Amino acid sequence: MSAPETLVDRATPATAPVAEIRRLTIGFGRAAPVVRGVSLSVGAGECVALVGRSGSGKSVTARSLLGLTGRGARVEAEVLRIAGQDVRRFGERRWRGVRGSGVGLVAQDALESLDPLRRVGREVAEGLAARGEPVPRDEREALVHAALRRAGIPDPEVRARQYPHELSGGLRQRALIAAALAGEPALLVADEPTTALDVVVQRQILALLADIRDGGVGLLLVSHDLAVVSTLADRVLVMADGEIVESGAPETVLTDPEHPATCALVSDSVGRRPQGRTLPQAPPVLEVRDVSRSFGTRRAVDGVSLALAPGESVGIVGESGSGKSTLARIALGLLEPDSGSVLLEGEQWAGYPERERRPRRSRIQLIAQNPLGAFDPRLRVGAIVAEGLRGGSDVEALLKQVGLAPELAGRRPHELSGGQRQRVAIARALATEPDVLVCDEPVSALDVSVQAQVLDLLTRLRDERGLALLMITHDLGVVAGICDRVVIMRDGRVVEHGPTVEVFEAPQHEYTRLLLEARPSVGRGRSRRR
Repeated sequence: MSAPETLVDRATPATAPVAEIRRLTIGFGRAAPVVRGVSLSVGAGECVALVGRSGSGKSVTARSLLGLTGRGARVEAEVLRIAGQDVRRFGERRWRGVRGSGVGLVAQDALESLDPLRRVGREVAEGLAARGEPVPRDEREALVHAALRRAGIPDPEVRARQYPHELSGGLRQRALIAAALAGEPALLVADEPTTALDVVVQRQILALLADIRDGGVGLLLVSHDLAVVSTLADRVLVMADGEIVESGAPETVLTDPEHPATCALVSDSVGRRPQGRTLPQAPPVLEVRDVSRSFGTRRAVDGVSLALAPGESVGIVGESGSGKSTLARIALGLLEPDSGSVLLEGEQWAGYPERERRPRRSRIQLIAQNPLGAFDPRLRVGAIVAEGLRGGSDVEALLKQVGLAPELAGRRPHELSGGQRQRVAIARALATEPDVLVCDEPVSALDVSVQAQVLDLLTRLRDERGLALLMITHDLGVVAGICDRVVIMRDGRVVEHGPTVEVFEAPQHEYTRLLLEARPSVGRGRSRRR
């Protein structure tokens, strides 16, 4: 389908929409607009999804409904209305009166969105203030507890007194939803609300959002995950290069796409089936033997063993709190086990003073989930990659190897896209010529197209260099696409392990079956309305 300059979202809710945009254009400075001629509406009790690749304009479009497009943004529209209010000429003071009561925001990273110095109850109480009428002090606590309970948080009286870092990822996301709903907004903007969550918690949050939608709140869902969109959305709007290029019901748009941008998104979301590879027998490059680690009275890792051969990729999967990240830190030599041993290239790795491990530390490297947090923001890309440079490698060659143009060496991290930053992180890890890469959720924050590119890159490096990959992830699609073997962890223990093909096609443990069944998938169908 060839898209006109403006593809109008023509679906009209039965009642007045809680949000309406007509011919929205957003630009910054003298550059060409990043959003051009976008029109959409969201009705009460309706979920509309905005999907597209990074840079398509979906997030800045959504944030225009909160007055959060940023300083210097030029926002023009024929119509920009929230809960019946024309907000086109609102300044920051008037926008503060709309946020919370007219529209609420649920962001991707709850830990960054919640104030680490405030208890959860105070965060929710701030949302109550958005209702416009003072809430008597003796009623405030009961309303806070009710909001937390509505968001599905058990023991709200206890959780209200805790700080965000004391909650699990799923509970933090629920607390953020409770705070966003406390002002009783007509519209909720959910920007990648389940990206960092494991499949079990993700399913719970999606069910909660479906209940909120069914309760009459309009929901604008911004997501790169088409399986999530397929589960929750009533309508889907696809954005590319700042324009809406296709729209319609999810069962039509996601199963029979017409525009090339939509076809590419669907193709990247389908993923790859697990492929069995025959690897030559070789001594393990990394071996974990009966390792245990406790924190206080909690056993985070309990008697775990695994081996990783050169050129092999092994996935460690489990929900939040399963112990997979603790196991990764032990494998990296960043955390000492209480018992058991770790061998790197056949020699003891755990239990040694760091000064004795340092000469071998280049042999095992970490690729973290958030490279921006791992980079020195003062350094340019070339200096970041050169930090671990050794042998005959050079910065330009490493950038080329990970698919980046050499001229990017002069940029700083904040000037790169998410996918480019992740490639820089891989280049820096490769600079030490390691034998093992420990990848901790390396693609969870990336859209599906960039995810596919980064996974293809890691697969190529594994095959060409004989790198061993230890993938820590909650995304079973990532495991299916790149891992030879998979280890399923729960409550610090390994409950199932084996070749990825066998585990995925014939899971033996009840928990493994639960994880596989919890995966949302494109075309599975939307959550039923109550």
